[in-house]
Amino acid sequence: MARIRIDFQGSVREMDLTEDVTVFGRGEENSVVLDDKQCSRKHCHIEKCEGKYKLVDLESRNGTKVNGSFVNQRVLQNEDMVEVGTAKVTFLSEAGEDTEASPVRAAAKPPSQPVRAPNAVAQRTPASFRTPPTRRPRSNSTIGAVVTFFVLALIGAIAFFMTRRDPAHERALAFLNEANDLISKRKLAEALKVLREIPPDAGEVFAGAKEKIEKLEKTIDEEKRLREAQEQKDQYEEIRKFAFSNPDKKEDLQRKVDFFRGANPGSPLLKELDALLQGGVPRQSPIKVVVPGPGGGGPGPGPGPGPPPGGGGGGPAVAPGALGEQYKVLETTVGQFVSGERFGQALLALDEFIKKNPSAEEADKAQKWRGKILDDAELFFTTKDGEARKLIKERKFAEAKVLYQAIINSFGEENSLFERKLKAEDELKRIAELEKQK
Repeated sequence: MARIRIDFQGSVREMDLTEDVTVFGRGEENSVVLDDKQCSRKHCHIEKCEGKYKLVDLESRNGTKVNGSFVNQRVLQNEDMVEVGTAKVTFLSEAGEDTEASPVRAAAKPPSQPVRAPNAVAQRTPASFRTPPTRRPRSNSTIGAVVTFFVLALIGAIAFFMTRRDPAHERALAFLNEANDLISKRKLAEALKVLREIPPDAGEVFAGAKEKIEKLEKTIDEEKRLREAQEQKDQYEEIRKFAFSNPDKKEDLQRKVDFFRGANPGSPLLKELDALLQGGVPRQSPIKVVVPGPGGGGPGPGPGPGPPPGGGGGGPAVAPGALGEQYKVLETTVGQFVSGERFGQALLALDEFIKKNPSAEEADKAQKWRGKILDDAELFFTTKDGEARKLIKERKFAEAKVLYQAIINSFGEENSLFERKLKAEDELKRIAELEKQK
């Protein structure tokens, strides 16, 4: 009966392989329980099959090594060293066990040499110092058979190492695919965490992940800035409505303004709120607010009377006629962008107009137009992507790269098109890999 010697965390113990299948892992249900973070719950097993013992990796997270090399499965030989996480497991066969000893091992032992006990392994004389046993001359047919065997074994080994895939590389690709799936669901923060799990030794996968991390961080920061600006706007409008409806409740208004000041120090909207405290709010009309863009001054009033007495640092109000003229200019500009398939620039121009004039009638028109442009951009992507995939199948890589680059140029840095742009960049990298294999 074969045995195994387990060297784990400074202690060594041996056990017989009495079961048909001996399972290693962190799970309590396993035959050998290893409390090791490097081990999977079910890491690998040794199974007895027709008098042989075969090691099988159970798709573990960190892989299983035999004699220093990653393996998926392998028939074990006497004294093979199996690495399961940080544990080292030595396979020891007893006399009579069929372990398919390699030709090198068989040559190192004279036929009459007895099988050594497990505790004598450390005292074995190195093979390089042994006197080779006397052999009978072999016939030509025997020599030919041996040569044929070794040639076939060499061809098989070369084919194996050419086709085997590095488990570490596979895990890095799995992380990358998971991150792309999260990005498609707009779970950007979760995708960022997954991408940071890819180790630096993952080569090109790590380089691609690093680029995605930089773009995701910028996108997340921008979304955070826009979200905070919207929250400030909502708080600001609530305070102004309160002031308009309750002109006599000065103390309550003061508390609301102080709370806003503490939550948003340095906000440009504080000037307008201070003006409320000094001069009050006209009772004749409702309040409408324009949130300042990046680097802008304080907000100006919407339609209706001008700013309250002592009004803040906002720009002048935009008259309805002037706003209509601005929208006509916007229509021309955005139309040129769309006709030139520059969808990212078209959306950015519309977003800027909507942000500056959120309560205007023209802003509703711009918002509807924005939805149509997004549909056009999606159709553009689907068409170009389909054409590029056909070219890739025909191995016309240069033409396919032109189409994906057109998608990237067309979408630019607009957040709504970020996912599609990212996919085009991934396809360019895949084409580069295919070109290397030509």
